[in-house]
Amino acid sequence: MKLLEIQSSPRGESSDSITLTKAFIEACKSDNTSIVVDTLNVWHERLPEFDYEAIGAKYKAVKHEKMTAAESNVWERIQSLIQRFQNADRIVLGTPMWNFGLPYKLKHLIDLVAQRNYLFAYDGQQYGPLLNVERAIVVYTRGSRFLEGSPNQRSGSCAA
Repeated sequence: MKLLEIQSSPRGESSDSITLTKAFIEACKSDNTSIVVDTLNVWHERLPEFDYEAIGAKYKAVKHEKMTAAESNVWERIQSLIQRFQNADRIVLGTPMWNFGLPYKLKHLIDLVAQRNYLFAYDGQQYGPLLNVERAIVVYTRGSRFLEGSPNQRSGSCAA
């Protein structure tokens, strides 16, 4: 079984989200020794910019049009990231919450891989999944507490 582990904390070994996802994966591996882990750390990965060439490549790929050399180069890099998702049987994502949201590098990865005809389909009226992952888990962590009666009364809540 192939498991894609996505790490999105820049804190490395000091990260609670990385510590928790690694503990979860080790527990899974103790039950199933055939698990092969592909770790994608968004801070170590050289993610291509989603710039002029990337957006041009995206639209040309959807329309099956010829790409420039720069577009082809960035599209190959994006497809190699997409392939890691397509190869996974399971996904484990660990993320800290930043200002009640996601780290910008994780959003960058999502923008790169969430491509029509690769991870999702759209027929002009309806969206549908193309990623064949039976199970995924997301571990959210946060570094501060929100106490009842304090100016930020968000105790017991989690931003999605």
